[in-house]
Amino acid sequence: MKKKRNTWLFTAAVLMMFMAAVRAVGGVILLLKGKNVQVDRAIIASQSEIVFVGIGLILISALFVISAVGILGRRSLFWKLGILVAALFVLDGAANGFLLFGQPLEAGTVMNTVAAGLIIGFLLLGKGDILAESPPGV
Repeated sequence: MKKKRNTWLFTAAVLMMFMAAVRAVGGVILLLKGKNVQVDRAIIASQSEIVFVGIGLILISALFVISAVGILGRRSLFWKLGILVAALFVLDGAANGFLLFGQPLEAGTVMNTVAAGLIIGFLLLGKGDILAESPPGV
C-alpha cells in the first residue's frame, strides 16, 4: 500500500510541475506582449491589470514548484501548501478571466477545476505516506 501512496504523491507533484510550467509561460507571455497576445477574445484589461495578472500567474507557478519539491521531499507542510495552491489556482484562473475578459472563460475554469481536483485527490490518496515519513515538527 505504501508504494501506491508514493505513486499518488509523485503523480500530484508531476502534475503540479506541469501546471506551474503552463502558468509561468502564460505569465511571461502576458508580461512581454500585453494586449497583443493572440487569444480568441479581446483583452479588455488595462496594461496595469495585465501586468498584475502576469505576475500572479508567475507567483502561482512558483508556489506550485515549491509545493511539488516539498512533497517529493515528504514534508507535510508542503502537502498542505499543495492543497491550498491547487485551490488558489482555480480562484486565480477565474479572477484572471474577469480582469482580462470581463468574465471567466468557461472551458478554462472547467479545466482548472479538473486539474486542481486531480492534484488534491492525488495528495489525499498519498496523505498517509507523507504524514508517516515527515520529520518531527514539519
